[in-house]
Amino acid sequence: MRLCSASIYRAIIVARLKYAASAWRGFTKASDRQRINSVIDCARCLGYCSPDTSTFEELCDTADDELFSKAVQLSKHVLHALLPPPPHNAITLDTDIIFLSMLLSPLLPSVL
Repeated sequence: MRLCSASIYRAIIVARLKYAASAWRGFTKASDRQRINSVIDCARCLGYCSPDTSTFEELCDTADDELFSKAVQLSKHVLHALLPPPPHNAITLDTDIIFLSMLLSPLLPSVL
């Protein structure tokens, strides 16, 4: 029974809390977030979810991280075009070695 209630809790309550949380969380006041955490605490006390269930802030942070990683990894993601281009290191290890050998060659004694 506990497994069933935990699954229903995740499917309904957690899903509704996380739905578009990245967009609306910034408009909530501290009192609103406390009320949401109180609902989670109540569900925890009643056994509807596990004792290690995340707080509202942790749920939102996880949702933000998932959204950002998908936007970064998937080139077809709608937010991908809004991200800055990834850093591009034009200098590779080979060119570093060549550059350093050219720079240091006048300082080193000739081997010939």
